[in-house]
Amino acid sequence: GSSLFKTRNFKRLSLNTDYSYFADENFLNNISELVAKYDFPKNFLSFEIVESELSDHYETFKNICSKLRAIGIHMAVDQYTGKYLPLEKVKAIGIQEVKIARNLVKDIDVNKSSLAGLTDVVKSTVSLGLKASVVGVENKDQYLLIRDMTRESLMQGFFFYAPLELPQLIETVKVN
Repeated sequence: GSSLFKTRNFKRLSLNTDYSYFADENFLNNISELVAKYDFPKNFLSFEIVESELSDHYETFKNICSKLRAIGIHMAVDQYTGKYLPLEKVKAIGIQEVKIARNLVKDIDVNKSSLAGLTDVVKSTVSLGLKASVVGVENKDQYLLIRDMTRESLMQGFFFYAPLELPQLIETVKVN
């Protein structure tokens, strides 16, 4: 049968994870089996891991990310601030997308210094060949500032949608 993902042409399913998933000795085999069983397109399934955990378990992630990418899994760092890892090390791990933390976005529409800081992170991310995703966009002014900063970045936040429970999400996807 047709899944909601196929009928609505979803490009990616992102899952927030933590180190415990990757530390499980069966994790890679289980994921490989699921990818084969459901014939996921390359980069359809994405795992997001927070920056602090990437830093704490750098060598483990460097090893596992390359194996996951080899089977078509997309990897993203979530809640990125630059506090724990420079972007160069994020790229060296094999991460493809940087989800920039909400606290770097929250007052860009009223504080020029905050806007400059976010601009630096976004432009540095893109210059390294990584996808930048700006998280926590809450109003039109923030949206316009980020859009004008770069057309290459993804955005998410309350400006677009508030968090939805699964039944509401399914209904929203069906309607839109």
